[in-house]
Amino acid sequence: KRMAESKLLAVKAKRPGLDRSAEFQIALNRAKDDLLAREFLAKEGEDLQKKLVVGDAEVKAFYDKHPERFKQPELVSVRHILVSVKQDPKAEAGLSEEDAKARIAKIQEELKGGAAFEALAKTYSDDPGSKENGGLYADADPSGWVPEFGAAARKQPVGQVGDPVKTTYGYHLVKVEERKPARQIP
Repeated sequence: KRMAESKLLAVKAKRPGLDRSAEFQIALNRAKDDLLAREFLAKEGEDLQKKLVVGDAEVKAFYDKHPERFKQPELVSVRHILVSVKQDPKAEAGLSEEDAKARIAKIQEELKGGAAFEALAKTYSDDPGSKENGGLYADADPSGWVPEFGAAARKQPVGQVGDPVKTTYGYHLVKVEERKPARQIP
């Protein structure tokens, strides 16, 4: 049905001579070139695919020769609450060092009182990347974090909220949810 409609429209367009305009001819030539290029690439891809057959033995040999390419690093899931510290006393964002420490102490008291870490992260955290999901960074490689934060994520016991961690961003309260050891990918 769609093809018949297209054919009917094409016949109607030819009557007033639209198919003979310079703009139409340019567009038609472009469309032909695009179609030819796609057909050529498809054919070349098929030919190349036939030539590039890699056997199981070759795959295993490559795997055995390059084990470092098939390592998954340690992955850690953490929740954290960031209280930003002003980098510059004139800056508007962040708190003074003293105010940041006071806010961290207040959050620690709320945690001791039984408040849920996730809820406190949504309320207090200054980290826009994790605030809305309760401070969660799931299955992340700690080597990608600032060193102090990564070290806390690696060493802190699972399920516990550790002491505040000072980084260039401010103070973090970190709770390790899960740790998956580094492993060789089979």
